[in-house]
Amino acid sequence: MTTKEKPLALNWGILDKQLKAFLILDFVFTVGNSSNQLLLLRAKSLGFTDATVILLYLVYNLTYSLLSYPAGRLSDKIGRRRLIILGDLSYALAYFGFAVVTKPNSLWLLFGFYGLWSAFTEGVEKALIAEIAPPEQRASLIGLHATLIGIALLPASLIGGLLWNAFGPAAPFYFGGSLAALATIGLFFTLRTISPAPKV
Repeated sequence: MTTKEKPLALNWGILDKQLKAFLILDFVFTVGNSSNQLLLLRAKSLGFTDATVILLYLVYNLTYSLLSYPAGRLSDKIGRRRLIILGDLSYALAYFGFAVVTKPNSLWLLFGFYGLWSAFTEGVEKALIAEIAPPEQRASLIGLHATLIGIALLPASLIGGLLWNAFGPAAPFYFGGSLAALATIGLFFTLRTISPAPKV
């Protein structure tokens, strides 16, 4: 008769402080990450047609798709922390750009910056968690990270829509850019002792 194993429970108290800080700051960041629909509405407010809005979104998707693999390789060489910070900084710059943009052609560049953020952070964040999480809780923490992001996205779009209606199209982007900048600064200081991954 085999002994029934006791299931492992996620223990927040024993987690590394840097990991806790990362999860909290990424949650804060995501509260400002409103739906991509607001980006498309912003483009339409500057005179883009439905057809050209689709092309703008294609720029975002192509940038993300083409750079995701090179970004992962780069994170192996320079470290996850640096690439995540660069990605979040790209997001902040893109969002502040969406807030102040007056020339429609500038949106092509801004959608590219937005794609750069996705490429630099989406897979790399999971890799960072896997590196600094306790081995026995690694999968649970990757799942917790996804859960926190999902929870934060629920109010993010609502807040973005309310800000747009109350203060104009620039407001949700100032809000999202500010939270992204705050999270980026926090990550710079709280993750500074993480050493770059060894070169391969």
